Order: sequence, then structure tokens, then C-alpha cells
Amino acid sequence: MGQNTIRRLLQAESCPVPAQRHRPHTVLSPYEPYLRERWNAGEQNGQQLVREIRKQGYSGSQATLYGLLGRWRNGPRHRGPYARQEAPAQPVPPSLHTSPRAVSWLLVQSEDDLEAQEMAYKNELVRRNPTMTTALEAVQAFVVLLRLAP
Repeated sequence: MGQNTIRRLLQAESCPVPAQRHRPHTVLSPYEPYLRERWNAGEQNGQQLVREIRKQGYSGSQATLYGLLGRWRNGPRHRGPYARQEAPAQPVPPSLHTSPRAVSWLLVQSEDDLEAQEMAYKNELVRRNPTMTTALEAVQAFVVLLRLAP
């Protein structure tokens, strides 16, 4: 990212939101409520879930389903079977536009400049990923250096 771009983003009143590049609904969207119900009932085997929704007419790939289930799993990723989760996965909270640019914009803003939803999202990022705490501290130190530059 160029120096002028960084300055422009730091001085912006709000995060510039680029045109949306992905479809909000996927081939899996009609099956998500059923999958969430089965997941919370204890069925967390992706192969079993894909068999069940294929009987209902799902024509997408297993990889698409596994991508969704991966966002529902708690803890770090690993190879092999996952242990059943004691607590059901919480639904992903309604989120802001979460492109890398939007997240980086949230990280450089002071807490006073963020709206409640943005602050909640930023706090959730840090809560779910402890590495974000280190990244946040580094970003804040970098912003201080940029603001000192002439």
C-alpha cells in the first residue's frame, strides 16, 4: 500500500467500502438453518451432513460445506477428526464488511472514533484470536509513528 493511500485512509471519517465482490447467497444458503439445527443437536460430522442435505437436493461440493463448518468450529484447526463440542457453536454475529482492508481500517481507528457495532466487531476479533491482540498493539504503535511523521 502506498504512503498516500495510508494517509488518506487514516484521515478518512469512515472506512471506504469497495464494491461487493461476492454473492451474499450461495448454493448452501437454503440449507444453513437445517445444518445449524443438526450441528447444535450434536451432528458435527461433515460427511454425514453432506449426505443429509444431498437427500434434500443440495448439489454443491463437500468443500463448500466444509468451509461453512470450519467457521462454526471452536479452537484451532487441525488434521483428522474433531472432538465433539460441548457447547453448540454460536451463530456468526451479523458483521460489517470484513475485507482485509476494512479490518485493517478498524484496527487503526481509535476507540473513540468507532461506532458501537464496529467496536463490538473489533473486540470479537481479539476475543476469538489471541494473535490479534499482538497485531493490534503493533498496528497502534505504527499509527502513532505515522501521525508523528510530517
